[in-house]
Amino acid sequence: MTMLFELVETSRRVAATPSRKAKVAELTALLRKLDDDEIATAVAFLSGETPQGRSGVGYALLRDARPDASPVEAPQLSIGEVDAALTALAAATGSGSKVARTRKLQALLARATDASGAVQPVEQPWNVQGMANNMTQRVTVVVTPSSAVN
Repeated sequence: MTMLFELVETSRRVAATPSRKAKVAELTALLRKLDDDEIATAVAFLSGETPQGRSGVGYALLRDARPDASPVEAPQLSIGEVDAALTALAAATGSGSKVARTRKLQALLARATDASGAVQPVEQPWNVQGMANNMTQRVTVVVTPSSAVN
């Protein structure tokens, strides 16, 4: 069982180096330590995809699934657990599915952390340089009839 954190850190190291040889070495080291049933999922994650394709997780679901739990102290999610959770999210349809999907995603997000144990922010303090703009955002749109515009 390989932790998702290991895959994420490998991806960061690959992105940080310009050396093709170093990239290949990092990816090779990760792929060699994966269990056979993790390889396809890990390759999909490294490619920015999920094996499930579209899972129906959008901004509204992310907003509603904001975890109330405190950050965890150490990475807990394995590649297989994330894959299973995404499969369950994609499979939830029909009456009551929004509540079920929100709960499933909330349980997953409560266990998902970065290297320091922090979870994805929903609100973020103002950053003058515009960097790290990665929180959930709300936009208010006001529509004025064209007859009211001079």
